[in-house]
Amino acid sequence: MSLWFSPFPLQPGLEQRLEVCGWAAWRQDPDDLPQDALLLYATPDQLLADSASSLGLDDLLLGYQHVLSHCTQHRLLSTWRLQACTDDQLRAGLPSPAEALAWPAADPLAALITKQVLDAHPTLLDAYLDLELKADLLGGEPDSRYRKRLMGDLQPNALLQAWRQPSAISAELSEAQQQLTEAQEELEHHFLLIRSQTSELEQLRAQESGLKAERDGLQAQLQERDQAHQQQLSEAEQKLTEAQEEAELTLLQLHQVQEELEHYFLLSRDQTSQLERYDHLLRRSEGLLSTAVV
Repeated sequence: MSLWFSPFPLQPGLEQRLEVCGWAAWRQDPDDLPQDALLLYATPDQLLADSASSLGLDDLLLGYQHVLSHCTQHRLLSTWRLQACTDDQLRAGLPSPAEALAWPAADPLAALITKQVLDAHPTLLDAYLDLELKADLLGGEPDSRYRKRLMGDLQPNALLQAWRQPSAISAELSEAQQQLTEAQEELEHHFLLIRSQTSELEQLRAQESGLKAERDGLQAQLQERDQAHQQQLSEAEQKLTEAQEEAELTLLQLHQVQEELEHYFLLSRDQTSQLERYDHLLRRSEGLLSTAVV
């Protein structure tokens, strides 16, 4: 993976793009920077216009001087030329573009302020121009006419529009603030509504929990009653089985008694028949005897 280092913050998205293309930032001591690493710098107007940066004029000059002190051992490149390279060129090690690069245009207000700064601190312009003379220009020319380029960006209409832009931005911010306030009020309304619904939901959950406990209690009672009924049913079935067995035994005994009665009945009937025959014979004998006596 290739390495790069800069004492200045990079433009938004450039560092991420470099990382995607296989470049890593050197986070250690700059004096230990490997010789094949890339040193990066930006134009004064880009650095001064960076609202996310806290660089002062002294920091800007020291940064340029620091890069100049290492440019003989390392490859030096401006960030705007690096930004103009394609992703394939970044992955391939920054070959020269096929076409000449267009000079980066400066914001009118940034150009005006930078011109005033360079007029007051000419050493800062000298340091930047020295960097351009020693940098890898990717086949282009050094930015020797930088100050004149800034003058070209100082068009009156552009300056007037840039001067008025903060008022427009302020109006947009005010409108956005109003929208934000309305959105916040709506969010508070929804928050109160959600909190009320949450309270109702918690109450419903509490009622549900109570109903569940009551249901569990009823289920336990039903289970106990069912067990008692099962026990009673089992006992009744046992008694019924015993009663059926006793009835079957009694019926068997009745059959036996009936058979004995039938036996005695038949025996008695035979005896009665015999007694009738004996009685008939007896009366007949008595008749014969009475006849014989006469």
